[in-house]
Amino acid sequence: MPKILSICIVLLLSTQATWAVKMATSVKEALYLFEIKGEFSKAVKILENVINVGDADDKNNAYFYLAKIQDLSGNASIASLYYTQSLMETKNPSDAYWISEQLARLSPEPEKLIEQSFLLKSPIYKYFNTPSDQYFLLENREIIQINKGVRSPVTAKLPGIAQIHSIAPNGIWYSNTETQELFFQPLQSKTPTKTYPLKNKVDDLFALPANQALVVSGNDLFLATNEGIRFSIKNQYNGCTLVGFYEFLNRFVINCPDNALHFIQIETGQEDHVISQLDPITHVQLEPNGVLIASGHSIWFYKPDENTPLIWKYSNVNIEDLVFFEKNIAFLETSGKVTFLDKKNGFPISSMQSDASWIFPMATGSLGLFSKEGNIIAVDTVLRPLWKFHLGIPFQEAPFKVDDKIYAVLTNRTVLALNALHYGKKPLLSTILVTEANRLASRKQWKELSPLLDSLLQIEPGNAEGWFLKALLAETLQSNEKEKQKAWTEAVRLSSGVSQKSNLILSRYSKMIGAKFTQILQLSPKTSYPQFFGNKKNLYTVDVAAQTLQNINSETGEVRWVSNLGKLASSPVMANDETSLAIASGFKIHVHELLKEGGTKTFELPGKPFHIEYTNNAIYISTWNGFLVKLLKPNLDLAWSRKIFTMPFHFTAKGNDLFVASLEGEVLKLWHSSGQIKQSVTSLQTTITHLEAIDSLVSVTNADNKIFLYSTNSNELLKTITTPSDITSLQFVENSLETQLLIGLSNQQIALYTAKTGSLIWNYSGTRSVFVTPVVHNGIAWIDQGSEVIGISINTGKVEHRFKTPGGASSPFIIDKTIFTASSKRLLYAFSLPF
Repeated sequence: MPKILSICIVLLLSTQATWAVKMATSVKEALYLFEIKGEFSKAVKILENVINVGDADDKNNAYFYLAKIQDLSGNASIASLYYTQSLMETKNPSDAYWISEQLARLSPEPEKLIEQSFLLKSPIYKYFNTPSDQYFLLENREIIQINKGVRSPVTAKLPGIAQIHSIAPNGIWYSNTETQELFFQPLQSKTPTKTYPLKNKVDDLFALPANQALVVSGNDLFLATNEGIRFSIKNQYNGCTLVGFYEFLNRFVINCPDNALHFIQIETGQEDHVISQLDPITHVQLEPNGVLIASGHSIWFYKPDENTPLIWKYSNVNIEDLVFFEKNIAFLETSGKVTFLDKKNGFPISSMQSDASWIFPMATGSLGLFSKEGNIIAVDTVLRPLWKFHLGIPFQEAPFKVDDKIYAVLTNRTVLALNALHYGKKPLLSTILVTEANRLASRKQWKELSPLLDSLLQIEPGNAEGWFLKALLAETLQSNEKEKQKAWTEAVRLSSGVSQKSNLILSRYSKMIGAKFTQILQLSPKTSYPQFFGNKKNLYTVDVAAQTLQNINSETGEVRWVSNLGKLASSPVMANDETSLAIASGFKIHVHELLKEGGTKTFELPGKPFHIEYTNNAIYISTWNGFLVKLLKPNLDLAWSRKIFTMPFHFTAKGNDLFVASLEGEVLKLWHSSGQIKQSVTSLQTTITHLEAIDSLVSVTNADNKIFLYSTNSNELLKTITTPSDITSLQFVENSLETQLLIGLSNQQIALYTAKTGSLIWNYSGTRSVFVTPVVHNGIAWIDQGSEVIGISINTGKVEHRFKTPGGASSPFIIDKTIFTASSKRLLYAFSLPF
């Protein structure tokens, strides 16, 4: 039997090879007839026959040469049709670029990138992507199908309680948790055709051809087929996710919590090999040439055979997205940096900075970089931009491709279909309109400019130059303040996508709002409302998502240097003084020098850091398991380490004494010199949220909105203050030889109390502050208020200064007579203080 099978395979391969030779000979014959004999009709007829009977490669060759023949014969419109077909079929980037140039030559009129637009009746709950179709499951339970650019409703009737796991052209897989059953139902059917019993809810399902599905349900993994359940494996793959079917090895691939990929035979369910990692596997890509994995800040490329040996590894990257792209591997870091690696050896080829959140191939030789804000950049195989376009509205979900269109689902429930075969050889219509708009503006033809800008922003709603010209037009025509602010806000928000115009837009914008400067921060797209620290001419910020420290020139907002901080938690514990930054990582703290790049010292701790605080000569660290550690600056010599409580606790080293407070309300006074208990202050039997101290007073805040003020000398309770809302921030203020308490509340109020009597001095009702944490400088409390930063007089509680920040603001920071704040879109504002 094996011998007969081998003979059949040889005969099949021989037949295929003979047919391929025949098709290639036909193409050569057609070219000979046209080029040598000039027989146009016969050549065209032969190539049209190849299109009808040939395989994909044959068809591509036939389309290509038909296009060239029609082109050389002067039939531009027919040539364009064949070139377009060839462009859709070609797998060679060089051919794709050349064909797109010919299409631009034959029909040079500008293109509209957005080909379709429609509004969904309900937000998308989930969507399902297949090679030929896309399905939207809406929150109102409707199902929408997109096929060949046409959308249509799916009429399948499903129970209201159905949990839908997969939708594909052949049908829908769904489960009913009440009856503990899994169903398969053809797409246009009213009833299911297959039912499978379940013991648990479906955790994951991967649909296969021929109405089959691999299912993870509780502790079970099973393959559902038309004949029933082919195999079921118990207690082995709990918590695993299904990566897909790897055709090259004829195996299912499963990503499991044991940090491993498991390869499972399709016929028996037997696991025959595993790729194990030390860290969780976050991304997996499969192709015949290899298995690509992102794990533990590294990219791993394995050879696809029974042993899956490691080919190469690329380290020290924080991966956001990862794809195969032509002969390269493209990956996106959380910082927005995009890099191409050589697939053969893992060597970096090229890289560029972007604001992308997703990357994926749009067409042969064209990789799309998509930002959450709606910015799209297409790049070629060496990361050169082919074209740019801004949708103006954020993506709700990652974009996807069906056939020759890219679909963008926006936050306003609009779905846009974009031409994936645009290579930038033809100008976009919006680009032509921008050029004309600049010409009209330079000639001060304001009347003609207004309708042109309306047309431009309808075609490309996120065109920064268009909004910039609209802002200038609004100023020239003295439009109302709302129109001007809208135009400027959009121009600035979108300016990061047009680097050649960003400086001009930001410079004009700074003058309009009275800022020293505004600057777009080069931070990860995941970083919102960055926080600042620093001294003199140096401004610093930590980009947690990118795991970097940036030194920013406080005079210009430009980045001086960026330093890698290593692996960070999502909200790392950190503190700083003028010369160093202490940041937690696991059971360590890393102290980074601020005045020079790269200087770092590390100290092992007896537990994970809970709070860090600097004094003039030391760094104090409390841990989650109740230790308090004192390190002496500048060498980080250990002064002492004490077990204070059995749980995390608050502490403050700002006064003459060292105070600690357990989360349950026990307050102690410690010796700075030894960390030993000096005195017990009180036991409040309540949950503590804040602890602050100065030389004479210590304040203890609980979860019931009460502030207890104690004398640091006698430990006597002096006053109790009750606030109307949760306390978000508290600080002591010295004003006119009187100690006062400035408090930020969760209801956006800012209140000032006298420490002596506990009386309310004034109360300011704020709005839209991110953290409600005012910064006091020269008798003024500065606080962000959404579209502005205000300065409140400590004496009167009245607003004395306002700085407009139309793009939003966060907690301000002050150095060198300049106040800094940043928007959620990473726009840095700098204003000179009025005194």
